Amino acid sequence: MLERVSAVRLPNAIYQALSPCGRFLFSCEQGGLAAFRVEVEGLALVDRMAWDGQCLCHVSVMPDGKHVCWADYLLGEAGSVAFDGGRFVPGSLVRHRHEGSGPNLPRQMSAHCHQAIPLPNGDGYAVVDLGLDCIAVYPKGRRYATLPKGAGARHLAFHPSGKFAFLASELGNLVSVYRLNATGDFEFISSASTLPAGWKGASTVAAIRVSSDGARVFVTNRGHDSIAAFAFDGARSSLSLLAISPVPGSCPRDLAFLPDERYALATLERSGVLALLSCNHTTGRFEKVGQLDDLHRPSSVIALPRS
Repeated sequence: MLERVSAVRLPNAIYQALSPCGRFLFSCEQGGLAAFRVEVEGLALVDRMAWDGQCLCHVSVMPDGKHVCWADYLLGEAGSVAFDGGRFVPGSLVRHRHEGSGPNLPRQMSAHCHQAIPLPNGDGYAVVDLGLDCIAVYPKGRRYATLPKGAGARHLAFHPSGKFAFLASELGNLVSVYRLNATGDFEFISSASTLPAGWKGASTVAAIRVSSDGARVFVTNRGHDSIAAFAFDGARSSLSLLAISPVPGSCPRDLAFLPDERYALATLERSGVLALLSCNHTTGRFEKVGQLDDLHRPSSVIALPRS
């Protein structure tokens, strides 16, 4: 059911993003970014932009398709670069450096930008900093402290209404709800654990996804090796746990739903597996359908839209 069609060798390709038009795929690589044209037979490299990046861990594309956002975990930096006519625009690199530390040592000894994602209105992008427990919004430069301190903010996902944001906190194994008010500020509402009550093992949160109708939120647990599913009540701004489903392997780092959202792909990094899972949105439970084996530390997955 899953078959490898082609492969491109790229150093440190931790995360990828698809352009809104679906024609280009952008990937982190060692020291910068790479851009590929999506073709029927695979990917064709069209351009690269390199700088002194140390560990680019996230990439996304602005709604206009003309700007690519990135985050560098080790440098504690994030920013953007312009993309036009199938090429990165020379001299367009924007960099924002974060400084400081957090209480959860050693993971928060310094700033660690973990994600750069467009805001729902397209008016800039949000940077999630695990080391500083904050969300920074650019180009305005505003910062919002995330709660609780030491939980290690990792990734954001926005509600389709644009009125709410869901934050996965890696070190605290939490998913939190934030309201985006009229001025675009992040207001903390509540948090919920992604792990079963009473579970004492080591685990860290990874991916977070929101269903297209905004009624479900999904978070992956590395260590407990599972996917936690929550129901979201927009009227009450509240999350309630539906189910926690085991995955068929170790370290589910990323999760992507196929277009109809009845199935999802999960990268099981330590097992070297890409798993195909069915998803029951009523119960929140996932079941294995198939898998692709013998992959080298799969960390990111994108489900292409129907052509």
